Amino acid sequence: MTTLSQALSVHLACLAAGGQTAATVRKARYSIQPFTRRHGLSGDTPVSEVTREHIEAFLTDGRERRKWCSRTERKHFYDLFQFFRTCVNRGFLSTSPMEGMEPPSYLDRPPQYETYTDEDIEAILNACDDAGGRWMRLRNRAIIWLMWTGGLRRREILALKVADIDFAHHAVRLPNRGTVALEAKAVAAIECYLAERNSDSPHLFLRRGKKPILETTFEHTLHDISKLMGRHINAQSLRANWKARGGPTRRPLRNPHALMNREWPDCPMARARDSFLASVAAQGLSPTTEHSYKESTAQFLAHILERRPSVSPDEITRADIEGFLTSLHARKMSLYTVHRCYRGLRRWFGILHDREEIPRNPVDKVKPPRLPKITIAPYPHEDVERLLAAAAQSPKYAERDAAMITALYGTGVRRMELMNLAPSDILPGQLVIRQGKGMKDRHVPLDSHTEDVLRRYAESTNGSTRLFAPLGSNGVYQCIRRLGKQAGVDVSRAVHRFRDTFAVRYLENGGAIDDLQVILGHSNMETTLRYVRWGREQRAVDNGRQFTPWAKNGHNGEDALSPTDELTLLNELEQITRRKLELVRNGHA
Repeated sequence: MTTLSQALSVHLACLAAGGQTAATVRKARYSIQPFTRRHGLSGDTPVSEVTREHIEAFLTDGRERRKWCSRTERKHFYDLFQFFRTCVNRGFLSTSPMEGMEPPSYLDRPPQYETYTDEDIEAILNACDDAGGRWMRLRNRAIIWLMWTGGLRRREILALKVADIDFAHHAVRLPNRGTVALEAKAVAAIECYLAERNSDSPHLFLRRGKKPILETTFEHTLHDISKLMGRHINAQSLRANWKARGGPTRRPLRNPHALMNREWPDCPMARARDSFLASVAAQGLSPTTEHSYKESTAQFLAHILERRPSVSPDEITRADIEGFLTSLHARKMSLYTVHRCYRGLRRWFGILHDREEIPRNPVDKVKPPRLPKITIAPYPHEDVERLLAAAAQSPKYAERDAAMITALYGTGVRRMELMNLAPSDILPGQLVIRQGKGMKDRHVPLDSHTEDVLRRYAESTNGSTRLFAPLGSNGVYQCIRRLGKQAGVDVSRAVHRFRDTFAVRYLENGGAIDDLQVILGHSNMETTLRYVRWGREQRAVDNGRQFTPWAKNGHNGEDALSPTDELTLLNELEQITRRKLELVRNGHA
């Protein structure tokens, strides 16, 4: 008869073999061991003696006596659920004692994090004045203000540099979140701290010895404040309170001090930007595009007015544009961000030139930043099977995750197009994509397997208007990453990689390239041709191994690349072009 200690060892070994991280294995052990101690169960106790009443009493004790938050209770529940499922799979138990148990609900539970009022923050700041020397007290006050008014995470505070603080506009620049607005009191606290610390270090927060602050220093600071306050203070609660007052990303955009919504002085450049944004709004572009134009033009306006306050649009030169792009590179912005700003400026000055408000477009002679060419790496079919197997291990979301992976792999739709799918969009043999990228509708073919999986999942959603809407766009990405970690699959470019995989497999199975262009919703054939180039590259690699200098088998010429492959592709493209020209001549384009 299998004991609890033996079953636990087998379960942890299965987790490790399944690609789980060491931290996940360790947390699983920490969930199961307290359960055995709570009921006086020893390692020699047979696993078959554990009952459902033991598990319910353990969860009730944690919720009522130990004051678990809902997330902690659900974590212990699922750790125990996986443990007993392993016991059933290994034959240690005939049935799981948790069979039929519902996971703890997030509803009707107290808040996960403590709520702070303005009076509480004042008390926390006063507690900072009772710990350490003067410059350390000012440092602690600045840290509290950053977490309270900007929602900064612990790692973001540890990595802050003095140059990241925009004192003039009350903001802080973060690598992954852009510009975050701060209250004037927070900026004043940082200024007082910098004036007192007496150091030229580029790092914002220092510890004793004038060295950059460490994670342990940060934790000790909050611990000391908690002792003085007589209540627990943690960074997660401060960030949760900041979210409750406005949210992480949208709050800075609504803030009047944000760069996008700044009150610019009345000058020719500001008036030209307002005219451009009014033109963009009148065109009915997507909110994402409009937001991109607002941000890129605001970045340029802040850059140019600082150097030439009275400049007019017709005085902007190529050197001004290149200087702005160089400043973005100097701020370590990604190439994609720099390229987005370049596109915004090109559109802005292009409209001014079309209206004859400026004699020339200064961006025309500026070369766009070069973007890295990402190699297409489709998922092998075995990896897709492993992802589906990992999805089947989750008892609550198995059907949803399987339907999501099947739809991405079998249709090649974009992430937002997947989010907008409704049950009524599933037609016999085809899927309707409504208002995809570029606000275009299109039809995508459905094989019988993908259609059956989607219909079964649609029936289980109880009439929901959107199949995957509760996940959200970022939720799809996080879900694929989680399944990839469980299955040991590389999920770089996790969601869009399914689209690449669909296109490559479609061409490998003999599909026509012009049909693929329509299915994927590409406006330009050049975008679709990159999947053809990937196939040619793979054939060149496979057939070229025998011709390398170190090849031991010699030049036997077997399986060599056929010289007619490229001619076949060119002929196919020529036929497509001829068909399109005929349609244009007949007035059907």
